[in-house]
Amino acid sequence: MKTFDKILFVSRDGTCRAPLAAAAARQYLGTSRIQIGSRGMIVLFPEPFDNRAGELATKSGIKWTPGYSREIGAEDFSDKTLVLTMNASMKKTLYRKFPNAVNVFTLGEFAGETDAEVKDPSGRGEEALESCFVQIQVLTTVIGGKAELQSAGKDEDDSNRK
Repeated sequence: MKTFDKILFVSRDGTCRAPLAAAAARQYLGTSRIQIGSRGMIVLFPEPFDNRAGELATKSGIKWTPGYSREIGAEDFSDKTLVLTMNASMKKTLYRKFPNAVNVFTLGEFAGETDAEVKDPSGRGEEALESCFVQIQVLTTVIGGKAELQSAGKDEDDSNRK
């Protein structure tokens, strides 16, 4: 069975869905000590994580650490890194853009819900953000129970701060 030391969640700009998924995964993985981080597909300059996402996570009892978006790069892929995108289009783009890309799945696919895509709540109001967050919580809870993730590592919180 393949094990991973690191999980990277990837969303469009790395300011909302990916940091939310990373925060939820840290909560559900508990003390497994896997390094968990987030990245964006397109990050022209580091932007702060979405405050609304942070407030929602905190209200739900999930520890939220403010940070800044970072663009995914070739150095982010390895045999010990699991990369989880929010949808199939992102997954295809990563495989096309990075010849060294390995272990890239959609969050839904890795959780066993092949067709589940986490929709971008940007510009769609609070209800869309809450729906997105609930879906992320459900999917990260499922992946948190996977044996493949029970490997040693450390949290990436500090490297996402500016």
